[in-house]
Amino acid sequence: MPRRRWIRPSVVTALSVLLQTAPSADCATASRPAVNASTQEQLAFNRQIAAAKAAMLGDPARARQVGHAAHLAALAWPPGTRRDIAVATAQWIEGEGAYRTNDIAAAGPLTSEALSVAERAAPQSRLTADLLLSRGRLRREAGQPQAALGDLQRAYNMFALGHDEHGEARALQSIGSIYQDAQDYERVLYYYSQAEELATTKSLSLSAYNNIANAYFHLGRRREAGEAYAKALQLARKLQSPLLVASILDNVGDLDIENHDYAAAETAIAAGLKLTIKPAAAGWRPILLGTRAKLELAQDRLGEAQRDLAAAFAQVSAQGSDQSFSALQLTAYRVFKRVGDSARALDHLEAYRRMDDEGRTLAASTNAALMTARFDFANQNARIATLKAGQLSRDVALTRLRARQSAVMFSSVLALLAVVLVFLFVYLRSIQLGRNRVLAANDRLAKSNLELEDALQVKSQFLATTSHEIRTPLNGILGMTQVILAQQAIDPVVRDRIALVDAAGRAMRTLVDDILDFAKMDAGAVRLDTALVAVHSLLPELVMLWRVEAQNKGIDLQLSLAGVDAPLRTDPARLRQIVSNLLSNAIKFTSRGEVSVDARVEEGERRAIVIAVCDSGIGIPASAFETVFEPFRQLDTSTTRQFGGTGLGLAISRHLARVLGGDITVAAQPSGGACFTLCLPYPRVAAVEEHALPAAAVKVLVASSNPIRRSFLRTALADLGQTAVCDPGGVEAFAALDDIGIIVFDLGDGEAGMADDVLAAHRGKQTPIVLLVPVELAERRAGWEAAGAALVAVKPLRADALLILLHGLMREASAISTGSMADTMVFAVALP
Repeated sequence: MPRRRWIRPSVVTALSVLLQTAPSADCATASRPAVNASTQEQLAFNRQIAAAKAAMLGDPARARQVGHAAHLAALAWPPGTRRDIAVATAQWIEGEGAYRTNDIAAAGPLTSEALSVAERAAPQSRLTADLLLSRGRLRREAGQPQAALGDLQRAYNMFALGHDEHGEARALQSIGSIYQDAQDYERVLYYYSQAEELATTKSLSLSAYNNIANAYFHLGRRREAGEAYAKALQLARKLQSPLLVASILDNVGDLDIENHDYAAAETAIAAGLKLTIKPAAAGWRPILLGTRAKLELAQDRLGEAQRDLAAAFAQVSAQGSDQSFSALQLTAYRVFKRVGDSARALDHLEAYRRMDDEGRTLAASTNAALMTARFDFANQNARIATLKAGQLSRDVALTRLRARQSAVMFSSVLALLAVVLVFLFVYLRSIQLGRNRVLAANDRLAKSNLELEDALQVKSQFLATTSHEIRTPLNGILGMTQVILAQQAIDPVVRDRIALVDAAGRAMRTLVDDILDFAKMDAGAVRLDTALVAVHSLLPELVMLWRVEAQNKGIDLQLSLAGVDAPLRTDPARLRQIVSNLLSNAIKFTSRGEVSVDARVEEGERRAIVIAVCDSGIGIPASAFETVFEPFRQLDTSTTRQFGGTGLGLAISRHLARVLGGDITVAAQPSGGACFTLCLPYPRVAAVEEHALPAAAVKVLVASSNPIRRSFLRTALADLGQTAVCDPGGVEAFAALDDIGIIVFDLGDGEAGMADDVLAAHRGKQTPIVLLVPVELAERRAGWEAAGAALVAVKPLRADALLILLHGLMREASAISTGSMADTMVFAVALP
């Protein structure tokens, strides 16, 4: 299905939004100059505002100039609230003109400054709401969907409180456009359908129907798309806009081609091309020619298709970056490929792919930001209800006072009492009607809040499940690459290639682990496995792992341990993750100089271990010390482009540190750079006893239904002795293998019943059974151990840790001999 319906900017939407956001007469009235300004100044300002509004559609540059002149004139008025409102109104018009002339750099500050003034001078006015809409649109185009949603939601609430259905419809359409960027077509359909119900102008309805049709098209509901396009076309003709009619006829023709109704497509496209003769619609002619070339390709009229493409590209560069022509590039590729012109076909294919990648990148980044977006509908509803309740109480009190006064005057002013009673009835009726509108608005907001919460929960579940499923085969790949790299006889060329695969895989696993950890944090499901950790051994190991990367960048990596000799009771995997994240960031953002790791013990009321990771890199301004710990945040977009990353590492590290009972803080280095400090409780515990790892010569049965995990386990445990492998088809497969020394049974999701069968079949036998289970099955550990399992280990588990566990089991069974297992340490990777 063609993607151009969303990538190509819709003229229907653009013109409709222009009509919606142009300064209205209400705004000009709200922005009337100060009372103590002269009558001539007031009249001149009003004329300038009217002239700017009239020029906004046809000549936005002229509107910008007039708005600037009105701005300068308003600044000369005496200080006061109305002067501030007039300044904000003029700045808004000037900003709108800058936006229409593609001067986004000027439009942003003008709109923000106008909004700041309006929020101070008239915080609940329609001018403030309209400025929020403008800033939301600018933030959306700047790639800040979460901030844009916040502005648009505030604007929607203000319009709803003011019973401004036209404003509500505009805000809903703007929210829908953000979900359009994310290619979430169900949400697009929802918001534009709501906007259509509230629309009060033909331009708003036209924009709604066109985007509703686009959403139906991408959801595969073509009959409904055709009906919505027909309504949009009818409105466009009523507006007497050749450009709007031509653009919608192009959409209709494209839909007819997809439905194989070539005759109807020919009619629609021909009507659209006829309109492009007029100057107002001439810009749409290349797109219509591309659609007709698509129709001719479908009918195998290749010569005519080439002529139409030549005419289209005579007005558009074949390598143009405007995404509105992506469908034209795709059609050109297909036509030239069909006629055998490979060179030209390749040129157009590359242009299309570039535009398509840009669209996908925008959708991915918008979705990532929307994952953390939250609309505080419930709190907003509560505030609205409180305001209305207070107003109602005051109204009731006033009514009672008037009733008492009327009772006193009843005997002498019976006629006046009748008038007061009629007035009272009308007044209470208006209160009731207003209350009903507020309740209806609250119901709509509550429904939207529930639907957004459901969508966010589904996205979190999908993210966690997908990340887990990706990590399982990825860990198998990394395990095998490390096994291959450990072989000394491997060819150097092959080693380099395997090393490249291993490096790319580790980078991908880090990204997947960060996303999975963030999803668990978001759901409050972080799990800790505490044990005694020898910090004086763990930190040198981590520094050694990162020293190679530091040396490759010419950075000196130093380690200092002061009094850290006793073990620390914590989760070793989470401690490694935190320190590794801090080392990774320090090396990443340091181009020269050094990175130091300083571990020390601080005595006091609460004994603590402090691990400081300092660098001489780009540094962090004091104003951003807390910002860097927010999810999906880096200092600015240039940092993301230069250094990469998701912006999750520090957010995850601080969350884990606090779960472990400590915290992470950041400070600036006196000589430049930054210093991140991890502080954890460090109570006194007994020293950790370290044992050598003796060798083993025992037959190990590895059982797993996953061929990747089965192959990896066989290779990683090869140093234990002769290893047998089988696919667990049932308990009979184990019953025939009585000569094995130990069974390692690797469980996947949904295989708990198979473990029960195996343990039941081996009840009373001497062969120890080790179960490797995913975290989802960890709660069954006690039951399996009671049923006869010698050991139940929760994945992910490092291979060297598994070797130690197996060694302990075999030592208890007196089935091993002492020796050296130094070679097994090369398998220091996480099992799937």
